[in-house]
Amino acid sequence: MEKLRVLFVCTHNSARSQMAEGLLRAMVGDRYEVYSAGTEPRGVHPLAVRVMQELGIDLSGHHSKHVDTYRDVPMDYVVTVCDSAREHCPYVPARRRNLHQSFPDPSAVEGDEPTVWKPFGTSAIRSAPGSRKRSYARRFCKHGFAMKTTRRLMTWYFAYGSNMDSDRLKKRIGRNRVEAKIGWLKGYALTFDKLADNGSGYANIQLVETQTVYGVLYKLTEEELQKLDRCEGVPNHYVRRYIEVETEQGRVQAECYMASEGKIQKGLKPRRDYLGHLIKGAQEHGLPPAYVAKLRSIESL
Repeated sequence: MEKLRVLFVCTHNSARSQMAEGLLRAMVGDRYEVYSAGTEPRGVHPLAVRVMQELGIDLSGHHSKHVDTYRDVPMDYVVTVCDSAREHCPYVPARRRNLHQSFPDPSAVEGDEPTVWKPFGTSAIRSAPGSRKRSYARRFCKHGFAMKTTRRLMTWYFAYGSNMDSDRLKKRIGRNRVEAKIGWLKGYALTFDKLADNGSGYANIQLVETQTVYGVLYKLTEEELQKLDRCEGVPNHYVRRYIEVETEQGRVQAECYMASEGKIQKGLKPRRDYLGHLIKGAQEHGLPPAYVAKLRSIESL
């Protein structure tokens, strides 16, 4: 699956954007290609390298880059991380979304070593021996910028199976309000050839040029998709794929789950309670009556 590209931009590409790049890559590098750049690059701040070592993240090989370096690279998300960058940063188009997340610049502090070191909050500056005080790196990354940013990197998820039932989806992701709309996938057929642990068939989609699969598009964060990954048994049972889904407002890029090759078996039937989630979700979101009737006609166990 093609990775999404994220570019972090600040003025000097010295501390915040470098730290954000390193942390996001460490957190979700299997899902995102992560870059950083600046409007006036000055080199990576040595204290940024040192504090990130607390998190086990190596920035020693990083170098500052001008934002023009990526002008011709299509980015899915472009995130500016300080007010200066927001005001003076050349516009870098994002295929999905441009974001801004402002944070204080630790490298802006001047003075002697303890003064300069304090904003980064490393273990060298602690209130007392044995203190558990979090460092700037931990506050900035773990509980600040990176977590806020990953929550805002939202994408469309196309549910054609039991997750059409919004109560089921909300319980799985732990959020009560989710943006949703109807979508359809031309050239695919709904099948129940994914082998479940109980021997029944779970929903899957297969290429069939003359058919159409209807479903529900939910706007989710990467963190929420990872929760669904665990529920769907990725990668042993299902894998995530990018697809283009049609809606009344036009086509959108979305992710969906397709059965892993080793779990596909012909001749399976869904359990009645499982099929009930599809029917409930289809009715709830107003899928075409003919499609709801088609779901009702499926033979179940």
